[in-house]
Amino acid sequence: MGICPQCHQQQVGLVRTLFSLGDYPVRCPACGTYSQVATPNYFTQLFLYLLALAAIGAGVGLQSWWPAAAFTAALAFYAIWLGFFARMVAVSTAEANTRRRLAWLGVAVALAALLAAIALT
Repeated sequence: MGICPQCHQQQVGLVRTLFSLGDYPVRCPACGTYSQVATPNYFTQLFLYLLALAAIGAGVGLQSWWPAAAFTAALAFYAIWLGFFARMVAVSTAEANTRRRLAWLGVAVALAALLAAIALT
């Protein structure tokens, strides 16, 4: 559970904390302040993405699901660890709205790319 940086209450639940990992601020139900997890630098996230691609490639190359399962378990452990022990930082309302719009734009671009890939096959 995340502790709100404004009211210092443990009000932000684990699922809401995990949603805030990708620069998607969540609102504290007690005081209404937007906050997000102070994630490690972007090099850590880039490393995790590259590790995911390596696990998928190893799974395809070895024709086994073990590399993908091991990576998924490690990523779930990392996300839960961040959800329980990471520090939350306050974000202004304008910045929260901008980050939420950018997050939904990223989802829309990913869905468009997926639909284009399906259409081209």
